[in-house]
Order: sequence, then structure tokens, then C-alpha cells
Amino acid sequence: MKKKAIYILVMIISVILIGTCSSTGSGGSGSIDPNDDSVTGGSGLSRGEDPSPQNAPGTPPPNDGSNSGRGASQSHTSLWNIPKPTSLKTRSENGKIVYLISTWRDLEFLSNSGKFGTSEAPNDGHYELTGDINFPLPLENTEEVEPDSGLKDDLNAESADDSQVKKNEEELNFLPIGSLPKKISFKGIFDGKGHAINNLVINRPEQDEVGLFRSISGATLKNVRLDNVKITGRNQVGGLAGGASNHKGSTTIEKSYVRGEILGANEVGGFVGYISGSNRLEITASSVGAEVSSKKGQHVGGFVGDMKILSNLYIKTSYMNGTVSGDNRVGGLVGNMNINTGIFSTFSYVSGTVSGSTSSGAVGILIGYVNTDAWGVGFPPQIVFGEKNGETVSGKVFFKRIGGSYYLPGIGSPKQGTPENTKALGLVDINKDKSKAFDDLTEVSNTEPYFVGNSGSWPILSWE
Repeated sequence: MKKKAIYILVMIISVILIGTCSSTGSGGSGSIDPNDDSVTGGSGLSRGEDPSPQNAPGTPPPNDGSNSGRGASQSHTSLWNIPKPTSLKTRSENGKIVYLISTWRDLEFLSNSGKFGTSEAPNDGHYELTGDINFPLPLENTEEVEPDSGLKDDLNAESADDSQVKKNEEELNFLPIGSLPKKISFKGIFDGKGHAINNLVINRPEQDEVGLFRSISGATLKNVRLDNVKITGRNQVGGLAGGASNHKGSTTIEKSYVRGEILGANEVGGFVGYISGSNRLEITASSVGAEVSSKKGQHVGGFVGDMKILSNLYIKTSYMNGTVSGDNRVGGLVGNMNINTGIFSTFSYVSGTVSGSTSSGAVGILIGYVNTDAWGVGFPPQIVFGEKNGETVSGKVFFKRIGGSYYLPGIGSPKQGTPENTKALGLVDINKDKSKAFDDLTEVSNTEPYFVGNSGSWPILSWE
């Protein structure tokens, strides 16, 4: 009898222990408290903590469009089973609403729910990523379809057929934010918090103004990382936005990068397709390592495809190490500069490759074409490379020459000019003085951001 009592007691204790373990295990997907900056549940990592190692100093991020690796292990099932939201989660900061984006479905909500520009998703609102955003990878018709992915047809096939592949491609074909319910520019703050948006696909070859955003105007895009993106449009195509337009003030891109493929016909840029109006686009501590291309078009640039009348571009501590190609007016930074425009750049470099039609001649490692206004109806463009100190300019912009001995190095056309028209001063050709380029780019700065790396290789930004 005593042995039986002991046996029953042991069984009761075992049941209690099993119940305790199951209730406190590591399972669960985690949840976000909108009033707290931490993430609860899941892996226990706090928001902003990156579980993957950063690039070693002196090793530039890949410029071949490859995935950064973060989130790559997620299956089709887990990504497709993320529910579509009816609204975005929010938190409060200094009495203002911050809209939280946690999944690819949240980004999709901004783009195609028809609520962007309303009180539920204001176009001048403040948005933040709470973690890496991983889009599902497109299916191929030989790929096995997981049972719970929502992609299996009624025949219960073991692999995706053509109809499934088409359905998959259509759902993953992201609509640029600001296209619905009507065309509207983003004027708020979009803070990626250093998280990546992986595998974004936009395939709209018949649509103009194509990018993550259709158009930005007086907006701030910071800490945004686009990895392994494939963006295709017609005209005015960019990684972050199709264009930066119609704003009497500054539009800012800060601590951001684009990796992947950007393809269009005309006005194609790594960051934005064009700048227009009385707009000042400021690019700081950012980089493009993408393949930016146009098969038979023009106005193609590593950063900006086309600068329209009255627009200005300020570039500081940034670089382009991708590839830029097109037919005419192709440049490593900017494809085309119109009259009444200006470029001002410091502590930056271009080490990527730039190519175009040899017959046009308007191909430059920095700027493809500069409109010097032969008809005299406007002011010629102003170009200042380097820090302006009174009447002197110190060389702080470096480039890799692609051939030709131009009066204005790094500019495709006109090959000759006058200092009054184009003040391209302080340029340093890294083919001639690479050590000086590295020393100047990595010189000690009292404020972030700055370049770091190993001498003899191209430096990267301190935050990368």
C-alpha cells in the first residue's frame, strides 16, 4: 500500500512538471507592445538587435544583388500564413502616433489597401520597421508546394503548376506605395531602424513612377536597407522612389542602401528616378550597390536618373559601387542635369562601373550629361565637388575614370566647358591617387557617420 501511494505521488509531480514546461517553453512567435520599444516573446532579442554579424571593416556589402541572408530560412508556409492586417499597430512618441510595420503584409497594406493617405495610414505619418521584412520568394513550376501555404490547387498537386506560379507572381508584384486610392506623394518619416526589406519584387514595365514609394516630397527616409530587390518599371524608376517632386524644401535619404536590380526605360536611378520642382534632395551616409540599367533609354544614374529644372542634389559621405548602364546620358551619380540645377558633394566616391552608347558620348563616371543651356533661357547648372571654403574648394570627391581626357573629369558631355558653367573643382581621380582618396575619406570626424576600412580597399560607412 505504501509503495502504491509513493507511485501515485510521483505521477502527480510528473504531471505538474510537464504542464509547467509546456506553459513556459520557447515557442510562440512573439508580440509587440505598442507602448514599449522592446519585443516580447519569440527569441528574446530586443528591437534593433541584429542576430547576424556585420560586414567586416573594409569589406563593402555585396553589389551583386545577393540576399543578405537575414530571414532566408523562413519557409513559404510561415510567410504566406502571415495574416493580412485590417490596420497597422501603433505606439505613441511625444504625443504623436508612430505606425509599426512588422511583416510584408503590413507593407502590402500601405500599398494596396486603398487606405494610404487616410487617417488610418496618413501620407505624412511616421512609420517604423520593427524587424526585417521578408517577402516570400517567387515559386517556380517545379517547386514543391507546402500543404499549408494556401497555394495548392484542388487537385492537391505536389508541385506548383503554371496557374499557381502566376497567382504567386501576381500577389508578390508589389504596388508602389502612393498608387492607391489615388496618386499621392509620401511626405512623412519612414524609419527602417536598420532592418532590411528582403526580396521585394516590383514588375510593372508599363507603369511610370515605380519604387518602394511612387513619389516622395519633403519626406525623410532613414535607416532603410533594400536587399535583393528586383524593381522594373517604364519611366521614372528608383529603388526607394520613382521620383522626388514638387516640394519647396528638403527631401532626405539618410543611412540607407539599395542592393539588387533596378530596370526601366528612361529616368532610372538607384535611389530615385528623378528630382523635380524646387526640390532639394539630400543623400547622406548612404550607398547603392545595385545594377541600375536601361536597355535602350536615357537619363540613368547610380543615385538619380534625371534632375529637372530647379532641382538640387546634396551628397555627403556616400558612395556608388554598383553598375550603371544605358544608352545615353548615363552617370555614376546622375544621368542628366538640366538648366537651373545644382549638385554639391563632399566626402563621397564612385567605384562602380558605368557604360553606355559609345556613339552618344554622354557617359560619365560622375555625371552623364550637363545641359549648359545653349539658348540662354536659363542659368547653367552649378556643380561643386568638395568642401567650399570661401573661394577655395578642397578635393573630397573621388572617382574611377572610365576613359577620355575631359576638361571636366568624370563628366560625359560636354567634354569641354568653362568654369563659369560647371564648377567641377576639387575632383581627385582615384586611378592616380588612391591612397589619398582613402586617407581623405577615412579622416577622423567628430560626428557620425564616417568611413572605415583597411587601407588599399574601398572603405565602407561606419554603420554598415
